[in-house]
Amino acid sequence: MTVCNVMLHHNNATAHKARIVTEYLHNEQVELLLHSPYSSDLAPCNFFLFSQIKKELKGKRFDKIKNLARAVQAVVEGISKENYENSFQSWQNRLECCIKFNGEYFEGMK
Repeated sequence: MTVCNVMLHHNNATAHKARIVTEYLHNEQVELLLHSPYSSDLAPCNFFLFSQIKKELKGKRFDKIKNLARAVQAVVEGISKENYENSFQSWQNRLECCIKFNGEYFEGMK
């Protein structure tokens, strides 16, 4: 799998800061969209993508990492353009609320 035209939304999670990860992303020239720490509620993968992957792969076992990677890729590619658009619109709405409330807690977003 090649990495091209990819932008990742990162925070300060341990996995995001690991040297092997940062070196790989730098070498592959992956653009990072940095995010303030401890705001996982604003990250699209936390409220959209991961739940889709979890729902599809729940209860399945993989004997090799490459088989898991293929299964995840199939789930990601199977999500409709409309679902991605809705997810990013929802993300934008959350970011706007975060700005509106000066970073304070808010709830009731759907």
